[in-house]
Amino acid sequence: MSAADHDPRLALWGMFGVGNFGNEATLTALLMRARESRIVPVVVCPAPDRVRADYSVETVSLGDPVTTNKRTVIGLLRLVANRAGVLRNALAIARSVDAVAIAGTGPWEAFAFGSFDIPYEMWCLMVAARLTRRPFLVLDVGAERSPRPIARWFIRQTARFASYLSFRDSFSVSEMVADGAGFITQDSVVCDLAFGLPGVEPTTRFPRSVVVGVMEYSGRVGDRSRGSETLDSYRDRCSKLLRNLSVRGYEITLVGGQDRDVEFAFELKSTMRAEGVSVAVAPVRRYDELIRVMSTAQVVVASRYHTLIMALLARTPIVSIGYAGKHAELFDLVGLDAMHRDIDSFDTDEVVGLVDESVINCRRLSISVGDAVSVMQDRLDAQWVEVSSRISAKRLNLRRVGSQP
Repeated sequence: MSAADHDPRLALWGMFGVGNFGNEATLTALLMRARESRIVPVVVCPAPDRVRADYSVETVSLGDPVTTNKRTVIGLLRLVANRAGVLRNALAIARSVDAVAIAGTGPWEAFAFGSFDIPYEMWCLMVAARLTRRPFLVLDVGAERSPRPIARWFIRQTARFASYLSFRDSFSVSEMVADGAGFITQDSVVCDLAFGLPGVEPTTRFPRSVVVGVMEYSGRVGDRSRGSETLDSYRDRCSKLLRNLSVRGYEITLVGGQDRDVEFAFELKSTMRAEGVSVAVAPVRRYDELIRVMSTAQVVVASRYHTLIMALLARTPIVSIGYAGKHAELFDLVGLDAMHRDIDSFDTDEVVGLVDESVINCRRLSISVGDAVSVMQDRLDAQWVEVSSRISAKRLNLRRVGSQP
């Protein structure tokens, strides 16, 4: 078999293997599509050993994270050597595959990473793809305006020179344009990649059953100077919410969206038990297990973004106690904008009222949620036709995003 005849190999970067259930759902959705299209994935991630063991795929790392003290001469020299190694590794990865893709998982969200962490690594992958003439695809990313000028430059350049570029929502596009990426338009909005996962068929929902998705919340990323105080406040309001739901006769099951969230859920259960309030915990970590748990509930109340998406895939009405613009955007997309509240200021009595409303209208809301999910999945199907054709082309006709037809 000649080199031109082999199944195309795709380097797929994402924050996989780090204990975030939503990111793992994103990876699962993409691996399903890749295998259906006879595309061989090579997952580029921070935890290659864990991902290789969990998914039986080829994995590789761009390099060790930045951990050095940048305020000393030796620290700066180590930083330069480390980051040069990332570019060298990116080139090696690009040469070994036929296309390079960035897959969602929040690489361009404002405070998540320093300028020379993820923004720089994305830029290195873009440069490596162009130097080796591989297609470079950015798939359904979320974005927020970065407070760091250097990070903004890396992100703009990475987006500008992508051969294919799409975003999770309109909010992300608006943030990119505010960052100076005026070449991006709302036409590039698709939806979150996790909507590509299979949902469930309608099932029997237990009367007055509520799934509450909690998180170990210590403040928005980049604003955690009062982390302990913020976590205590969130814990207190969650406890009050659970008490109020119990008084109203609801059967409550707690779930998490990351490994540490599950531990937090068990802590809440212990607190509630001491007060005589019965709360169950479903310590599930796989997307299909989350969907299965949520499919038997009449409503899901959650804070993590992908926990809400799993609920939508279960065709279950949702109430958000969210921490970012992406939550409001998601609820607007599915026609439930009145069901979103902010995590730092939500009123527990008001949330209980939203739960009551959702339970009363459960059947109607379940149908409308299912219709919205079908629209998202159709968008992803249409996108994949274009994406898979670019991957299969195996070489890039270099052209900036701004000049794409």
